[in-house]
Amino acid sequence: MRTIDPPTMSKTLLDTKWLSIEEKTGRIVGLDRPTRASGRYNTDGAPSAGMAEVLSNEIMPDRIESGIIWVHGIFPVAEAPIAVMLRLLESSDTAVARGALGVVFDREYERLLSVLAWSLAPSWNFEFVALPQRFLAEGQGGEMINMRWCRSQALHHQAEELLNNMNYKITRK
Repeated sequence: MRTIDPPTMSKTLLDTKWLSIEEKTGRIVGLDRPTRASGRYNTDGAPSAGMAEVLSNEIMPDRIESGIIWVHGIFPVAEAPIAVMLRLLESSDTAVARGALGVVFDREYERLLSVLAWSLAPSWNFEFVALPQRFLAEGQGGEMINMRWCRSQALHHQAEELLNNMNYKITRK
């Protein structure tokens, strides 16, 4: 696990050949027309951990162990949630307190799952990019999660049924 700055994040995303960072907003965007799923989840502690489990285990055909979590909207900026995140990252980097943090995970499932769950729990704005899979999940504060995956990306054999059962709307373009 390592933290990265915005220029490194931008380069890393361009290397995926399907994502980039939109200059005006700083949000991650797809370079092709990905399939999308959007919906709401319950933000209480256990459901956040459960949603992190779904994102990392139930959408792609194989468990996601590597990727990037880009936290770019920490509202409210409260000491306790930030302290927990810094502890999870084993870091004293204050970038998270300034509202931006990029973390790369390389075959570190438990750490990725922990940081993803904690990004969901306080309703922060973040993006989670699975690598090498072509999958992106966006936490938009509150209870909204948007997911995108490249049209050529295979899904877990029960992913669409799971998303439908969770009342997620799937859109193919």
